[in-house]
Amino acid sequence: QEPPFVEYTTNEERLLNPNIRLKGLCIDLLDIIKGSLGFQYEIHLVADGNYGTQNALTREWNGLMGDLVQGGADMCMAPLTITYERQQFVKFTKPFMDLGVNILVAKEVAKVSIMGFLEPFEWSLWAVVIGTFIFVGLCLTFCSYFSPYGHRGAYIQREDLTDLSGRANRNQLCLKESLWVSFAAWMQQGAEFSPRSLSGRFAQGTWWFTVMVISATYTANLAAFLTVARLDSGINSLNDLANQREIKYGTVKNSAVQKFF
Repeated sequence: QEPPFVEYTTNEERLLNPNIRLKGLCIDLLDIIKGSLGFQYEIHLVADGNYGTQNALTREWNGLMGDLVQGGADMCMAPLTITYERQQFVKFTKPFMDLGVNILVAKEVAKVSIMGFLEPFEWSLWAVVIGTFIFVGLCLTFCSYFSPYGHRGAYIQREDLTDLSGRANRNQLCLKESLWVSFAAWMQQGAEFSPRSLSGRFAQGTWWFTVMVISATYTANLAAFLTVARLDSGINSLNDLANQREIKYGTVKNSAVQKFF
């Protein structure tokens, strides 16, 4: 069972009683100073448990600073931040530790979604890509039917209209087949038929180039989504944290960090 917490003890009592829970870097430094200067000390824990801030109205200090200013203690041994306000009332030794103020946030939990492959693009962009795919299919159908050099034009110009192969070629790029050709190019796969007319080939070549750009952009964004865990909070410094009201945060009460905020 844990021993009771000792709030007031002497150095000799602490050394004789190993159960007293007063230990750490500050205590070790205090023992080194005691050995060098040859003095005895009594450890007193501050009553309110604060580091020390000054009341804006009464100009009185609380915590460790209050004990020092009001004569309740001769010296303070603690990780007390050196600030301009505190230096006006007490003298600090050279700091034994120099640490900056860091922001701690909860680790973001990775969310797994079966539709995660759609995340690299916005929904509006996906709608544009699908609309372009359908538009290209319509263009290929239009070029096949109305161009004299398309499949239908080549069929009409045949002398033997009873040629079964000609009848088959007539509908090679109907709307259904054109959409399939457009979709196959989108998936970077080949198709059984391709346009014969110059206008149809120009439309399909333009779609090929567009697909290359879309695929390269999608691959780059997908790799970023799969490998980089980002916390998009927009908080990069203490000033950013202090100037916003959406994210809740906390500090040690009556500390220099709380005074800063």
